[in-house]
Amino acid sequence: MNKNINPLEIYKSIWRFRMKTIIISIYFFIIIGYFIWPFKFVFQCEVCPNGASWAVKENGIEFQTPGLLRSLSPPIGLYERLTSGKGLTIVAWLTTARLNQVGPARIVSYSQDPFFRNFTLGQENGDLVFRLRTTRTNLNGMNPEFTVPGTFVPGKRQHIVMTYDHLNYRFYVDGQLRKSEPAPGGTFSNWDPDYQLLIGNEQTGNRPWIGGVERVVVYDRPFSPAKVVQAYRSGGLGPNFDGVAALFEFTECEGSIIHDTSGVQPGTNLELSAFYFNEGTRDFLSLKPRDMTDVLSNFLILFPFGFLLFLNLSKVFGAANLQSVAITFLATVLFSLAAESLQYYVEARTSSLFDFASCIAGGVSGSLVAMAFKPFHHVS
Repeated sequence: MNKNINPLEIYKSIWRFRMKTIIISIYFFIIIGYFIWPFKFVFQCEVCPNGASWAVKENGIEFQTPGLLRSLSPPIGLYERLTSGKGLTIVAWLTTARLNQVGPARIVSYSQDPFFRNFTLGQENGDLVFRLRTTRTNLNGMNPEFTVPGTFVPGKRQHIVMTYDHLNYRFYVDGQLRKSEPAPGGTFSNWDPDYQLLIGNEQTGNRPWIGGVERVVVYDRPFSPAKVVQAYRSGGLGPNFDGVAALFEFTECEGSIIHDTSGVQPGTNLELSAFYFNEGTRDFLSLKPRDMTDVLSNFLILFPFGFLLFLNLSKVFGAANLQSVAITFLATVLFSLAAESLQYYVEARTSSLFDFASCIAGGVSGSLVAMAFKPFHHVS
């Protein structure tokens, strides 16, 4: 037996190894959880069963399971009225079924897919979310995105109004002003006339909203507070003010066509079918642009992964730093590919080549920083 062996040093080495293993394991499970949140896996369909149906007790449409109402053709009449109008107002009588809806879940959307839209009114947990494309925002209607915290109450019939005058956004709930925000300005000249008007989902089928709608009206001008109160006090029976661009009262109560009763020509009739054809199938490792915040967050999340992995590999390979970097690179590629593959099937997440590349860049950068951090290069 070697008398020079210090039992205390052995104990310390084992303790450091165990702590390092625990820290790495906790970190690993945290980032796995981040990548697959909100833990709802959906499998893309080309022909999707439509969960939208006529309400049983009253006029309206219920979404008990994921579904979609979609305009029969691009809403040219709506497009022309809004792009030549004085602003935008969306009025909806609705009832959300639950709070845990994310994406945001699309209530009313004039869009192509999760990344390109003219406008969207949606729900993110209990918050109201609104996105609007102008010449001073991006093509997803974000930067900025507007949120009204604590808007939705499950099972409660609510009157939601978003009104916009190119200077300010104002959001009303049940006749009361909940939030007013300055707008970035710009015009609607960059809107796309080929997008569809949608209720309850995106065309890709992966931003479903669960609840019921009784009345949806879109106007080509802003509302005054008095008009908001008047619309709320009507209880969903009107009135229809000047500037209406699309109006859905859901009085048909049966059939597959929901008529736009605004009088605007051509009208924006919606289709309620037993199945809907997914015309916007998501891409695996999509090449569609991502916000810089998404790219940066993925870089920062994988940076510690590369840093910690390199330090552990350097214990194995000693001074063979390039070999450690190469293995860290390969491990980051495999881990990132696995994460993006999972995200393809996760509701409200996106499988993006930009995310994949930023993850790899983060892991490799972490390993290079670890290699340059000389105090950690000592191999005992």
